[in-house]
Amino acid sequence: MTPLAILAAIFAVAILMKLVLLLTAPAAWARLTEALMRHRKILALIYALAAILVGTVVFSYQGLIEVAAVMLFTSLLMGLAFLPYAGALDKLRDEVLRVGVAGAWPALLLWGALAVAVLVAVWRAA
Repeated sequence: MTPLAILAAIFAVAILMKLVLLLTAPAAWARLTEALMRHRKILALIYALAAILVGTVVFSYQGLIEVAAVMLFTSLLMGLAFLPYAGALDKLRDEVLRVGVAGAWPALLLWGALAVAVLVAVWRAA
């Protein structure tokens, strides 16, 4: 099995576990998310390290344009999943406007750099 296939299998198992927990034991799912959010700095470090590891593997197998297309697909699926919770999204938007984006600068910088790199790759490929 290739490293990319292993990552895909991890993704599938994690999604199925989350769905089963959410659908069969929503209170347990809520307790788990609350427990995780109490350790935001550790969680942020885990997310960053995982993103570096997964990104390294993915970009060794796929080009930037292909990855960006998959990211668009994923973003659309996430949008569909979040639409039923518009009220919570309104609160999130208001919180972002109130607090600002300074705490999210590493992610915003990465998203911006990725977008510029994608546009350069698309322009060069044209």
